Amino acid sequence: SETETPIIMTLYNNNAEMIEAVVARSLATSRELITEGQAFDSESVVLVLAGRSDIGTATHEMTHILVARAAGSSGSVPLWLNEGLAEYGNLDKTVSYDRFLEWAIGTDRLILLKSLRSFPGDPNLTLVAYGQGRSAVELMIEEYGEEKMGELLTTLGTGIGISNALDVVYGFDIDEFENIWRDSIGADA
Repeated sequence: SETETPIIMTLYNNNAEMIEAVVARSLATSRELITEGQAFDSESVVLVLAGRSDIGTATHEMTHILVARAAGSSGSVPLWLNEGLAEYGNLDKTVSYDRFLEWAIGTDRLILLKSLRSFPGDPNLTLVAYGQGRSAVELMIEEYGEEKMGELLTTLGTGIGISNALDVVYGFDIDEFENIWRDSIGADA
């Protein structure tokens, strides 16, 4: 993606200072999850809550901007892929997303990737969504390489949907990928 345009980052000292600047999620999610960062790709601006995880948050949010640039801000990058890539770019990964993914596998609460277009209203399932995205992207990059991921983002930038873009670049659609990914994590097809 284009990297010449600077990304402007604003660090906030605490949640009370940052809360007015972030775009709110659902009321239930806002009550139970603290937004530690947010990216505004069209403005190349990142907001980060300073603290012990600010390096991870900053790199996660900057990756969102790079993904938008790589896909031409087409809006065709589904949530699971966008968050998965942002977590792939996160330099200080947390294990909590892995634990929520394990919980979802064990309790049959995985969300179909093709349904992950927005965050679920349930805060626990929001954390599952991050874990699913990270796991799916790691599989894609480990098995097929970074070049294919670049091709996928370029293809999505043409406005084509994720299922067709996967088929063009990888030779399988979203349903086939779902089963490949689920098999890789030991979940039922």
